[in-house]
Order: sequence, then structure tokens, then C-alpha cells
Amino acid sequence: MDLHEMLMTRKLVGGGGSGGGGGSGGGGGWDGHYKSAYPVSIGDYFYYGDDNLKSININVPYNLYADLQHCNIGKRACFASKTLETVTLRFPNKGSTVSLDENSFAGSAVKTVSISADDSIHIGYASFSGSDIEEISTSISNNGVSLGREAFLYCTKLKSVRFHRISAVGESAFADCFSLEKIKLNDCDTISENAFARCTNLKALIIDTNGCQIDITAFLDSGIATADGVPTGEGFVYVSERGYETTVAHLVEQATVVLGDAATAEYIVRAMLRKIEDYPEICG
Repeated sequence: MDLHEMLMTRKLVGGGGSGGGGGSGGGGGWDGHYKSAYPVSIGDYFYYGDDNLKSININVPYNLYADLQHCNIGKRACFASKTLETVTLRFPNKGSTVSLDENSFAGSAVKTVSISADDSIHIGYASFSGSDIEEISTSISNNGVSLGREAFLYCTKLKSVRFHRISAVGESAFADCFSLEKIKLNDCDTISENAFARCTNLKALIIDTNGCQIDITAFLDSGIATADGVPTGEGFVYVSERGYETTVAHLVEQATVVLGDAATAEYIVRAMLRKIEDYPEICG
């Protein structure tokens, strides 16, 4: 990112609060006057440790600035920003993407996050790790959200997660999110190892999908309890009927390796998985 782009980026995101990074503040993230072929981004370390930034609001009007298609929040861009409360990134233009680089909001005080894009959203390695985030929602038209490794690791206040579409949940993405009780993942293809490890209050994971490859360690020591890597506890995974058997088969294959007995493995897996259609009061 060159100096001109950095200055223009500061103009776009400095408002909505007290003007982070020494900015002068202003009335909202988009001032209605700036036009550029540059991506709308926040550079690496740009608001690192900032004590004035209260909100980030990048809201590109649909079709008004069609060249503004790509938003990137850089490495440790808002790391340990102790006054940041809300982040809104809205990119509705065709083909638009949003990506958060590693540790972009890690250790910050951010509480509420809303992201929308047309093509894809990527929340990278440890993007919100150790932050005060309480709720996140995303909206996307095409390829879905992907979560990198440890994206929300040790976000102990996280309670509300609403992903319109999600393709993959990375390793330890929600590990140690002690306040998380229920999460719904639409169109999810992959849930990696330790994804929900030690989420002790997790009681319902709802996956509306054609089939999801869930790692057998995904729920280690969580509310969906495990023993020797095999899910056995009081919480449940709810899968849509169309993807139920595919999801079961993938878990049974792994559990059989652990237990050495396919029949016992299948019994345990089916005891953990339920069909969404049978529990509308929970999954509706």
C-alpha cells in the first residue's frame, strides 16, 4: 500500500468514532465524495494499539462505485485497539470480496461485526483471537465465508454467530469460546480439527448442508463432549436430511480407526447427530 492509498483509506474509515489512528473523525465511514480505482483497505498495523478508534464503517453504495470491489483489512491492522466497538464492512457490488488478514482485530475491544460481500469473505488466521467480540454476522451471495485457523480462538464473550453461507471452518477456529451455546452453519463443507474444542457451553451445532466433512476432534472437551476423540456428550450436531448420511459416513470412518469397531463407531456417531427437520424448535 503506497502513501496515497493509505491516506485515502484513512479518510474512508477514520470516522464513525473519534477518528482512529490520529484521524480527525467525521460523520461515518463513507464521505460520499471520494472516488478511486484503489481497493478500499486498511494497511498492516494501521490502527495497531489505537486508543481513539471507536468504529469502522465502510459502506459502499451498490453500483455507485463499481470499481470498489475488494476490501482487505491488513495484518494486525487493529490489533489491541482498546476503544474499538463496531466494525461494518459492506461491499454489495458484483464480484466483491472481503478478507481479514492475520490478527487483524486480535486482542481488540470490538464487540459487534457485520460483513457483506458478493463473491467471498475470508476471515484469516487469528483475526479476532482474544478479542471482546460478542456477535458477528455475514451476508454473501456466491462462494461463502471461509474461516482460517484460530479465527475466533479464546473469544470468551462470543455468543452470536450468523453466517449466511460458510464453506470451511479452520483448525481451532472457535476453540475456547466458552459463551458460545448455539451456532448455525449454512452450506458448510469442512470443519477442521479442534474447531470447537473446549466450547464447554456449546449445545447445538446446526449444519444445513449436502454433507460436511467433520474432523473427529472438532468437539474435543466441548458441550458436545468427546472421549478419546469420539463424540459422546449431551450436546448435538443437527444436520439437514439431505446431508445427514454423508456426514455420518465421514465421522464413522474416523471413529472406527479410533475404536477399532465399525458398529460401535456408527452407534456413537448416530447418537450425536440429529436431523434438522426433526427438531424445528431448536433449528428453526
